[in-house]
Amino acid sequence: MKLILFITTFLSISTYSEESTDPIIQPEDIWVLDTHSSRFSGNGQVLYMMPQDALHTYRGREYGDWNQFSYIDSRKLVRLKKGYRVKLIEPFFSGDIYKVSLLDGFSKDKTYYLITDDLNRKYKKMEQIDDKK
Repeated sequence: MKLILFITTFLSISTYSEESTDPIIQPEDIWVLDTHSSRFSGNGQVLYMMPQDALHTYRGREYGDWNQFSYIDSRKLVRLKKGYRVKLIEPFFSGDIYKVSLLDGFSKDKTYYLITDDLNRKYKKMEQIDDKK
C-alpha cells in the first residue's frame, strides 16, 4: 500500500513540474518565433486564418486521425520566418487555440489563430518593457 502511495505521489509531482516549466500564457503578451522557419518551405511555422482550421489540425495531432480532422486549404495559412512576433488576443476552444495579431511581415496587423502547443514549443515570450520609466 505504501508503495502505491509513493508511486502516485511521485507521478503527480513529476507531472506538476513538467507543466510548470511552460511560461504563463496571458492575453496581451508578445511572443517571438524562435525556431528556424521559412515562408517558402512546407515545414515552416504557420498561422491559420480560420479558428476551425487551427482546431482541426490540433485535433488531428491529438487523435492521429488526419482523414477526419485536418483538411485545410493552404491558401488560408500564413507562413512565418524566425523572429516574427505575435501578440496574443484571446483564447478559443478551452485554450487550445489563441487568436493573435501578427506584428511583423507582409501580413502584419491582421488577426490569425495559433495552436497553443506550437506557441509553447516554437515561440519564446518577450519580456514586457515598461514604457513608464
